[in-house]
Amino acid sequence: MQRDGEYKRFGTLTLMAAIDLQTGEAVPMVRKTHVSKDYVGFLKMLDGTYPQDSGIRWCLTISGCTPRKRPERTLKTMPGRCEFVFTRSAAPGLT
Repeated sequence: MQRDGEYKRFGTLTLMAAIDLQTGEAVPMVRKTHVSKDYVGFLKMLDGTYPQDSGIRWCLTISGCTPRKRPERTLKTMPGRCEFVFTRSAAPGLT
């Protein structure tokens, strides 16, 4: 029996990317893993990229990047900074 913690990705990479809609610039992050630590790193990278008085709107798909304990702690250090918008396929209760 294989457990989630033993799952091997066999070369699969995780791409997290943001697009600045005002400039068209892409802000990518590629990782070998797909864990909340990677997501937190991406949050922190974007937080450092944009001025503190601006907001960040996230459009998320069903990628599994919904906030968990570690990302939620990080988001609490940025009150009012992030707004999350879920696509129809990722919205709770909708398929």
